[in-house]
Amino acid sequence: MSRFSLTLKFGMLLVGFIAATGMLVAMFMDAGRRVAIEMNELKDRAFPEYEQLSAAQDSFKDFTAKIEEAIDTGESDLLESVRRSGRRLVENLDAVEAISLEERKEEVRKLRTSFIEYQPLAIELASLAISSEQQQGGLAGLASERIGKLSGRVADLRGSLDEGLDRLTKARRSAFVTTLETTVALLQSRAAQSGAVAALSLVGVIVFLLSLSRGIVAPILSLSATTREVAQGNFAAGRNIQPEGNDEVAQLAEAFKAMASSLDSTTVSKTYVDDIIRNMKDTLVVVDRTERIRTVNRALLRLLGYTEAELVDQPFSTISGSVPDEALRTQSVQATFETVYRAKDGREIPMSFSTGILKNAEGQASGMIAVAQDITLRKRQEKELKEAKVSAEAANATKSQFLATMSHELRTPLNAIIGYTEMMQEEAEDNGHDEYVPDLKKVHSSAKHLLALINDVLDLSKIEAGKMDLYIETVEVKPLIDDVVAVVAPLVDKKANRLSLNLGPNLGSIHADVTKVRQSLFNLLSNASKFTERGTITLDVYRIWHEGAEVFRFEVSDTGIGMNKEQLGRMFQAFTQADASTTRKFGGTGLGLAISRNFCQMMGGDITVESEEGKGTKFSIVLPVVVVDPKAKPAAAD
Repeated sequence: MSRFSLTLKFGMLLVGFIAATGMLVAMFMDAGRRVAIEMNELKDRAFPEYEQLSAAQDSFKDFTAKIEEAIDTGESDLLESVRRSGRRLVENLDAVEAISLEERKEEVRKLRTSFIEYQPLAIELASLAISSEQQQGGLAGLASERIGKLSGRVADLRGSLDEGLDRLTKARRSAFVTTLETTVALLQSRAAQSGAVAALSLVGVIVFLLSLSRGIVAPILSLSATTREVAQGNFAAGRNIQPEGNDEVAQLAEAFKAMASSLDSTTVSKTYVDDIIRNMKDTLVVVDRTERIRTVNRALLRLLGYTEAELVDQPFSTISGSVPDEALRTQSVQATFETVYRAKDGREIPMSFSTGILKNAEGQASGMIAVAQDITLRKRQEKELKEAKVSAEAANATKSQFLATMSHELRTPLNAIIGYTEMMQEEAEDNGHDEYVPDLKKVHSSAKHLLALINDVLDLSKIEAGKMDLYIETVEVKPLIDDVVAVVAPLVDKKANRLSLNLGPNLGSIHADVTKVRQSLFNLLSNASKFTERGTITLDVYRIWHEGAEVFRFEVSDTGIGMNKEQLGRMFQAFTQADASTTRKFGGTGLGLAISRNFCQMMGGDITVESEEGKGTKFSIVLPVVVVDPKAKPAAAD
């Protein structure tokens, strides 16, 4: 009889009891129709929203799981799968918002906004964690610092999203179960009413109803009992329903079984959440309002050497100082800071520490969650860097002192050589020993060249030691330029070059260290002469406004050999020239440009360079019209 529909069963009553049972049949038919309508309304109204929320929860679970997997395995390819999970979650939330009542739409929008903020941060955190494992030195330190800054915010957003999705899903599940219980109770009530009417109508109807009770009432009562178990969280009871027959009650039981199975599969269990916490790569500890430890993960236990039983319910001071009171008092997320954990064996371990506040239903702080990373390696690297810096500074100071001492010791005999060769050259010419004059000139020239090199080394040593001083005076610019041109002219003529001089109007005077200005211009012009043959060397001088101040711009350009980008990158390094072949062909130590740039920077200016290989080079000096000595004491007030 279970194969027959309720309508057919009631039709059988009509055949047996023509008029008396007509009302009974009508009631059951009406009851069946109303139940079907209400079940369809339930399915169309409550279930789609819950189904989409469950799918959103699945997508979020998949997103966080793949983030953890990417961090644990170091496989950056997993991040694309993470992004797909994120897009599915956004689509699920959009669907929920579309079908939700107006008063619930705002909460769904907030969840969507939080996830849009969380997603890129979580992906960045995973990317940094992956890259930091592949990097060494400073790059790994920078990545670790950024990871520390991101961890708190990511953990807070993740907790907020997890809580919001769980709250909405539970609310819709509760509403669905409540509606379902009401529907089943209505069905029970109408079945009972039908039984009462039948009892008043005919004893035969009562007997017949008793024969139908197994096929109708018993499944309903069983379904009602199962509904109460599902409402209490026992979703397995719903999955164990065995519908009998093809009637409406059996269809209802089948639908309820499917819904219970969906509830069971889409609800995140406590075990699953605990597994995530316990297997986190970073250490995690949860404390309550009284600063007692409530939860720890395996990473913390491995790091400190404790068992879970030894830490749970113990004060937080067992492993570190007290919980920052400010965090619990203000009920706000703390910025990342450094602290120290104490291991069971007494070791102190430096940690990068981030906190987040846990709140109860009333919005009050109920505890704190702390995520921390072991930064022992970073601290060791920082110490090594500091020691290396001190060592390098000491070595540099020693080098500068050596160069200065050496330069002073060499200048005295060189000056003597220069002086004696000049005297010997004059005596040779006067006494008619002309065969000695060329050799004496070579000795004299070489000695002067060596003295210039030593002077450059001494200047560089003074600059590096911070002992180079400025001697400020005011001079007219045009006579200064004329002096430099006159000195450099022989060098220009030596390689058949042409010197072009372009002076702007109203140059006036400059208040600066004239010697250093002259030396800088001479270095640039002599370099241009050295690396140009049968070309043009141009000196342009202008008095202009630059970045809100009046400055002099000196431009030295040539049509010489030029430089490539790699050579330009090391142009102002001491003891550096374009390449080895250049040094062999043209000579020099590579100190001139380094010294000139330091001189200009001391006076508040700078030197820049533009060049194209094979086409020439242009150097530009920018100096204030009025140079201020940074070492000079300010004038006393009148």
